[in-house]
Amino acid sequence: MSSVTHIPLTHETVLRRHAQLISDSYFLGLEVGHGWLSLVERMLSDLEQLVEPGHEAIKVTDIKSKAGELHVSLEYYSDKIDEIIEKFEAEALKTCEFCGQPGRPRGPGWPITLCDEHAASEGRG
Repeated sequence: MSSVTHIPLTHETVLRRHAQLISDSYFLGLEVGHGWLSLVERMLSDLEQLVEPGHEAIKVTDIKSKAGELHVSLEYYSDKIDEIIEKFEAEALKTCEFCGQPGRPRGPGWPITLCDEHAASEGRG
């Protein structure tokens, strides 16, 4: 019987795994809760599939949560890049930013996407 150790996904791990996509000159940061890290990891993996030698590089300049939504900024866009980003932005609207479980944007005040449990614990039920 083998023992597999699960290493939690961290912001640093995501950035290290996808370093070729991160802008060298102008990267503001990865500012999302742990519940969205898996989603961001999958989005960056999908974007990496678009990288082709001899074509313009895909360079991410910012990934953040703002008003309960995922926002991604890049140096270069295309229809296919937009399609991938829009898919994951829509998924984030249904994913708790704290734990990754199903959620929805919650108020009062500045919106954040939360599951029922985290909405209750944060007073946003």
